[in-house]
Amino acid sequence: LTLDEDGKFQDTFRNNKQEYFLPPEQFIGRYYGDILPPSLVTLLDHALESLKATGTVQQVTYSMDYPDGKRYYEARLSRRLDAAGKPAGCTIVARDITRQQEAEDELIKSRARLTAILKGSPIPQFVIDRDHRVIQWNTVLEKYSLIPASEVIGTSDHWRAFYPDNRPCLADLLLDGSADDLKHWYGNQIIRSPLVPDAYTAVGFFPHMGESGVWLSFTAALIRDNEDEVIGAVETLEDITEVKQASLALTESESRYRGVIENLQDVFYRSDASGRL
Repeated sequence: LTLDEDGKFQDTFRNNKQEYFLPPEQFIGRYYGDILPPSLVTLLDHALESLKATGTVQQVTYSMDYPDGKRYYEARLSRRLDAAGKPAGCTIVARDITRQQEAEDELIKSRARLTAILKGSPIPQFVIDRDHRVIQWNTVLEKYSLIPASEVIGTSDHWRAFYPDNRPCLADLLLDGSADDLKHWYGNQIIRSPLVPDAYTAVGFFPHMGESGVWLSFTAALIRDNEDEVIGAVETLEDITEVKQASLALTESESRYRGVIENLQDVFYRSDASGRL
């Protein structure tokens, strides 16, 4: 559609189905502010001011309510000049972006659901994008690491929760895709998951976490989109301190037991119920 310098419609406004936004006799020659919804009028006011001041194309996104539901549009406003090259109003080209907007809305809802799931999970976990920036840092990990999500979201500082100095986490190494780096940092402690593709698990002791250090089993996996492109990685943590301490205590007990037995001055042997040594 076109507007003259006074903001009055000069021609018909129709979409690609040749259906009129309004019957031509209802808006041609009328000021746009008299017939368009107030929210759209406000957008056009600002866009037209900018267009007159700069002469550059302006873009606005708006919605309209129809009997069959809401529709979304993207409009581009450009300067019109007369034969003498003087300003003669503007041309507005509107494009229906309802499907695109609905898809974006659904993506936002999907991300919100994912965020809610991660935040409500009892398992400490975080998610990084392909550029190693943190995009999720759940509530349990906040309490566990004593680092608020607000301090790490959008940064690459997730290492702070685990290490005194900057070094890659397991999720970072998976994104970089280097098997040699996995072995360099974790040696024989790294295990490839038999159930989940692109996932690895490792065990390590973190001396500066907790009151006297903790043992963690941590698993990282790549995240792929519908086209199988890697878009990030997720890492989950499990505190196995009690299990590890029990295992170490058992090993130490067995060692002491064997030391006592081997240092007895008497002949000693042990057999099972069948008499086997």
